[in-house]
Amino acid sequence: AKTIKTAILQGGLAIVTVVALVLLFIEPISGIFAGTDQELARTCMDISKIFLLMYAFGTMSMLVSGYYVAVEKVGLSILTAVSRIILFAVPLLFILPHFWGIQGIWIAQPSADILAFALSTMLILREYHLLKQQ
Repeated sequence: AKTIKTAILQGGLAIVTVVALVLLFIEPISGIFAGTDQELARTCMDISKIFLLMYAFGTMSMLVSGYYVAVEKVGLSILTAVSRIILFAVPLLFILPHFWGIQGIWIAQPSADILAFALSTMLILREYHLLKQQ
């Protein structure tokens, strides 16, 4: 149980640090891709902020997947590893544009990240409680 806490805290800290650094330098990074087009640069910055913040949540599924690999629970490892893309993002890319048009495409991955975070959190909390009972 202590290992789970340590891994998630350290992994989470690393992810938050990287996201914070990218957000800190989002303007020059956006400028690389947008060139001199100020409107494109603003759009890039706005969307990147949303994606990066949700990405931090979505990567929880990879941390949890790594834990399940370490304890040889392959099925749960595969489930958490593929949940962001295969289980959530791909279906949402087909579903959400029907309701919100192009915005649905932009919303799909952040939504998948939140769903993957919820699934991973639910599974790892269950695991944590099982370990505490032993």
